[in-house]
Amino acid sequence: MEKTLEKKLQQKNPTFEDSEVDWMLENIGVEDPKVRDELIYSLLTRAIYDEYLTEAQFLRVAGDLLKNNLVFYKMDEEFPAVLTRSFAALQCGNVLSADGQKGGRYYHQLSNTEREQFFQDAIAYLQEEPCSEGYSDTYGWIHAFAHGADFLRAAMTHPDFPPVLAEQVLYTLEYVFCNIGGAFTAGEERRLGRVVVSGILSGKLTQSQVADWLKQVNFPLRENLDYVRLATFEVFLAYIYFHLFEKIELEGTFKSALLEYLREI
Repeated sequence: MEKTLEKKLQQKNPTFEDSEVDWMLENIGVEDPKVRDELIYSLLTRAIYDEYLTEAQFLRVAGDLLKNNLVFYKMDEEFPAVLTRSFAALQCGNVLSADGQKGGRYYHQLSNTEREQFFQDAIAYLQEEPCSEGYSDTYGWIHAFAHGADFLRAAMTHPDFPPVLAEQVLYTLEYVFCNIGGAFTAGEERRLGRVVVSGILSGKLTQSQVADWLKQVNFPLRENLDYVRLATFEVFLAYIYFHLFEKIELEGTFKSALLEYLREI
């Protein structure tokens, strides 16, 4: 199967057998990084974004991700189970993005129930993921929090994402930074920052909403880890500030809430 799919990476407009789609899903978190990253992730992502899957195959991918609960696969284990969770989160984000792309082949192919489940999973995943490692010499890219952030961003920017869930997105981000076991090592805080940037630019979050949230976030600063968490949060906020101030006018309360943290850097 690997050889067959490797050939499809080189094809301009590949088509896929159902058995090939099934194999990619079954091996979404395979331990070999060459197969997982360069073959399965690349090919499945391309198949969704460039619309090479049939509508039935697209729903096959979405259904398998949900039915097998892949983003919560063996959540009490880190390696190698995290590989399945992390790379499933990426594909969940791809599915949501395609479902929300007006005029696209897969626009609104998901049922309301499936779409809602993806939204809820995106919010819940980062609160449960125990592995914050970015890269492993053995397994290659892990990046669970970065991939989870991409999933959360795809959910929040989906045209059908309910505004009532925006507060839960902010709570998830707060939970991540107040509970991480150490500093991120591969830019994960910046990917998490993109959730807020995209949320504001898409109108799913308001500046005042984020400002109010920032005012109540609290880091106790009793031990060394608390200071690490705060420093990581400040990188997250710096990303938000520098990726918004040239695009939109920052409201006074929002800018002040950001700078209250950033002046300390």
